Amino acid sequence: MTLSDGKRQMTSFLDSLATVATHGTAFNRASIEAMQRSSRLWAAGLQDIGQRCVGAAQNRTERFQATAKALSSAKSVRETLAIQAAHLGTEVEQSVKQATDLQEAALQVVQRASAPLIDHLTASSTAAAARHFQG
Repeated sequence: MTLSDGKRQMTSFLDSLATVATHGTAFNRASIEAMQRSSRLWAAGLQDIGQRCVGAAQNRTERFQATAKALSSAKSVRETLAIQAAHLGTEVEQSVKQATDLQEAALQVVQRASAPLIDHLTASSTAAAARHFQG
């Protein structure tokens, strides 16, 4: 090996190293940006779920107050039992509906918040594969 061959190999190696560093830096920058987008979507989704929970609690309180008022004006044990049964039925129905709604909302939050990360990894994988097959 001559001195000029060694110089060419070293230059080629340094060029390759610079390319790897450039791609690595770009990947890291894009990773941070994807994490930031994901975090914002996650926070917004959790805020929405929290607001839904507060709304559900307010609705439950209003139903309970209406039931308490109806119970206070009940004229018989039979009427009291009917009011309580109706309240229980409504509460069970609303609880199932709210649990289903919250489950769907949570799934949507996960899907939305993970989308920037999935998109980033897909794009990075595609770019890496393209570079691999070019070189």
